[in-house]
Amino acid sequence: MSVQILGKSYDINKEELVLCDKEISKLPESISRLVKLQYLDLSWNKLTKLPESNDKLVNLKYLYLDDNQLISLPESIGNLVNLKKLRLNSNQLTTIPESIGNLVNLKYLFLNYNQLTSLPESIGKLVNLKRLWLSNNQLKILPTSILNIKNSLRIFVSSYEINNLSLDTEFLIFSSLNQKLTNLPTGLKEIWIKKEKKELNHKLPFGCVIKKL
Repeated sequence: MSVQILGKSYDINKEELVLCDKEISKLPESISRLVKLQYLDLSWNKLTKLPESNDKLVNLKYLYLDDNQLISLPESIGNLVNLKKLRLNSNQLTTIPESIGNLVNLKYLFLNYNQLTSLPESIGKLVNLKRLWLSNNQLKILPTSILNIKNSLRIFVSSYEINNLSLDTEFLIFSSLNQKLTNLPTGLKEIWIKKEKKELNHKLPFGCVIKKL
């Protein structure tokens, strides 16, 4: 038995599908019939959203969506509970759904070069995560739960809207830091740093302390 996808036939038992750089703007619903699929690469297309029906791909372990035009993810992304690696670099994401916390087997999450201003509280449930990349976003605040996975983070000054942080920001996390911090929210209590290239004499709010990851 076969499935028609973009005018081509694929075995319904197929486990790997690569559709990179195909000018795809809408994902064919027929992909959801490949229920044994474990690897799906849709990088370098023009996708702006994903269909809810993709939650049927419950055996999926690797999902690559780099360099598309995604502005959001469906809540059903949380049904892909066997995912180990999710790549979403270079999209236009402003939010991540709470359901991301259901991906308890996720080990690698790539969110570089998006427009994220915050992260869901559920992100702290990803206890098997080895790496979370967040460079070049517009984060104004971090959820408290992210402290559960702080050692997995790859987050730099470019990840934050550093001069326009939320007044409610109580902590920041940096994988490395090579510039002086100023104009920080007065309520900031902690700055976690894995590596600081030199003593930068940060201008910290009263009571704020720097801790090592």
